[in-house]
Amino acid sequence: LASPQHQPLPPTQIYLPDTACAMVVAHELLFDDTPWLSDSLAGGQQAAGGQAASILSSASKRRRVHPSIAHETAARLGAQSLRLWLLGRNADTFALGQENVEAFGQYESLTSRLHNILELYADGVGILHELIQNSDDAGATEVSFIFDQAQHGDQSLLSPSMREWQGPALCVFNNAQFTPRDLRNICSIGSNAKLAAGNATGRFGLGFNAVYHFTDVPSFISGSHLVFFDPAAQFLPGATANNPGLKIKFAGESFLEQFPDQFAPYLLCGCDMVSPYNGTLFRFPLRNKHTASRSQLRKEEYSEEAMRGLFDSLHDEACELLLFLKNVRTVKAFVRREAGAEPELLFQAERSTAPGTRNEGAIANYISGRGGGGTASVDAFYERLEKADVRQLPLEAMRLTVHLRHGPASPRGDEVREEDWLVCSA
Repeated sequence: LASPQHQPLPPTQIYLPDTACAMVVAHELLFDDTPWLSDSLAGGQQAAGGQAASILSSASKRRRVHPSIAHETAARLGAQSLRLWLLGRNADTFALGQENVEAFGQYESLTSRLHNILELYADGVGILHELIQNSDDAGATEVSFIFDQAQHGDQSLLSPSMREWQGPALCVFNNAQFTPRDLRNICSIGSNAKLAAGNATGRFGLGFNAVYHFTDVPSFISGSHLVFFDPAAQFLPGATANNPGLKIKFAGESFLEQFPDQFAPYLLCGCDMVSPYNGTLFRFPLRNKHTASRSQLRKEEYSEEAMRGLFDSLHDEACELLLFLKNVRTVKAFVRREAGAEPELLFQAERSTAPGTRNEGAIANYISGRGGGGTASVDAFYERLEKADVRQLPLEAMRLTVHLRHGPASPRGDEVREEDWLVCSA
């Protein structure tokens, strides 16, 4: 019955032996694909605390498929995965779209569309520029890039196929939270939402998808949620062509205890995977030779040498980048060499405004309608601009100082650079 010629199964009850060799209806059984939890679950032991202990105790009371039956066979015959039961614990059967885990993703046919986008958006430091601009438009004042060189644990994962994405990654932090509109924008490829938010340069629109140069499985944490994208629907549990991703409400839950290897890479920049996160942390695991050979998006690996080259380019351009941002004042770069280690500072660029500078933000305020009785809609802005007296349009003249200093991980030593700029805009 588990062989392909009998799939889908006929509408009859199928019985499987449990651990006591009693025959039980298959859908009432769990097969244990979480060996890292077996000791805690056996006999209902309360190895974890609080909510996690309650969940593990509940799981231990569920009857199990006999261990001699292969997991794949048990699943085809209707038994439930313990891994997915834990992930979707508020339902009797795992289905995305529940209280804490729901179907989530970019709602278009993704792989061919993304492949075309990658042809349009060149690889290179411009991708980091796009991420900085997105952060700036979200109101962040600080952006950090962390080159995580660690190979993280690959056992306690949401899905065995996620093992391929536990290696080196680019992580990007900013100190602004995603809004519901940001979530919608990032799921709509080619969205024109940034035009509707007149003062937004590139807020999670088309350009964000250039991160698929790095990876097939981007993810981010913000507020109470962790979001994964899987455009090819190859790696995440429950991902489909219509819902190619996963949105997990982690705050107040015990996912870190249940899937420690999966969530440990996100323990960065103040994120504890338990409390709501007051910021946004992206993780882009780098495509290696093996994953590149199977990728439907890009057939080239993204090497650690290429990532170091991006950081070198960002270092050379960081001071100038800060001159043209509305909110971001600080850009940092770090390297993390081992799992669980603290990131080490490579360099930090910081912008400050000279005392006495006036009208900073006047143009952005005018576009958004703040302070002028206008609105932020595109039509209202164009109408107001057509009627405006050119002599009354806003001007900006700012004296800025930019500092660039190097950290202990930098090969450039303790070099410090300071630049003074006069920036005029009209």
